[in-house]
Amino acid sequence: MRKKSSTVEQLAAGLRKRAETGRFTLDKDELIRIAAMLQKLEYRCGEAHQVVGSLATDAGLFGDPAVIRALDLLSDPQRDGDILPFHTAKDLARTAVQPPPRPKLKPSPKSSPAKTRKRSGE
Repeated sequence: MRKKSSTVEQLAAGLRKRAETGRFTLDKDELIRIAAMLQKLEYRCGEAHQVVGSLATDAGLFGDPAVIRALDLLSDPQRDGDILPFHTAKDLARTAVQPPPRPKLKPSPKSSPAKTRKRSGE
């Protein structure tokens, strides 16, 4: 299923195209639309911040550095940094404790004890 372009993506693409062609003016309706989108995105980031904080508390991960970084970036989306990759200390410890499975090797014919015989006189 193909993802539909959001209004934000369409607007951003249109603004980039204008910047490339040198047309930098916006009309009043466009400014109102941009302001409304920014306000909605800010509100959604605030809601996501509350949800992540609540889930982290329930999971006992509220003080985890990855959670703290995610919450910081959700509270200030213009701040430099990325939320992903998201690995909690618990995740990192779990993967560090369990080494990858090793393939079982078949013994070579030379080292097989059943086929090793002593020569007479040895």
